[in-house]
Amino acid sequence: MARQFFTVSVLLALVAAAGCSSSSKAGDAGSDPLADTGSAIVSTDSGGTGVPDGGGPVADTTGDTTAGPDLLGSKDVALADGGSCVANGGGVCPPAKATSGKSHGEPCTCDSECLYGFCKFGATQTNFNASMGICTKRCSCTEGDQSNVPCLKDDGATGTYDCLFPPSTFTPVDKKSEMKECARKCITDAECQAVNPAFTCVKPEDGNWSTGLSALCGIPKAK
Repeated sequence: MARQFFTVSVLLALVAAAGCSSSSKAGDAGSDPLADTGSAIVSTDSGGTGVPDGGGPVADTTGDTTAGPDLLGSKDVALADGGSCVANGGGVCPPAKATSGKSHGEPCTCDSECLYGFCKFGATQTNFNASMGICTKRCSCTEGDQSNVPCLKDDGATGTYDCLFPPSTFTPVDKKSEMKECARKCITDAECQAVNPAFTCVKPEDGNWSTGLSALCGIPKAK
């Protein structure tokens, strides 16, 4: 009788152990439905705002020298808190200076952040990267009050500035004037990166722009 009880007990234990093992494997498989599938989340920029819809960075458009909807004209930018703001809308002539704001080359998302109310995406000094916003102002104005037009107007303790033009290959030609903007002069990479971590001190021959002999903070053209 004792021997039969022992045998039954052993069999029940083996059945229970097998059930637990099976449940554990099923639970492990269900805990990570993407495990070993090679699946990845790809971010898109469906609104053309330079702000990813979610899941990762948007495609880098560095190197584009053709003006388009991402480079010229105001646009609404979606913010992380669910709101929105306007960018690319401050390239007015003559430029109007606010009492405070970020200076030329500093990163931005909205026009309202910048000293001249112009957060420019696809700026010449960023090598036309439509996903990057920087503060600047137009230096190509010929009408109205000229007091705020020259870039040297903003020279001071925080930096000195120059007017840079898009390259001779830039199209459409009639939009070249709109792409002239103020950029920071430099000697070292460190001084540029203190203003914008994405920038280095770019020699005239390495920039995707036309200007004088000054090195400027920005993103060099692809080699």
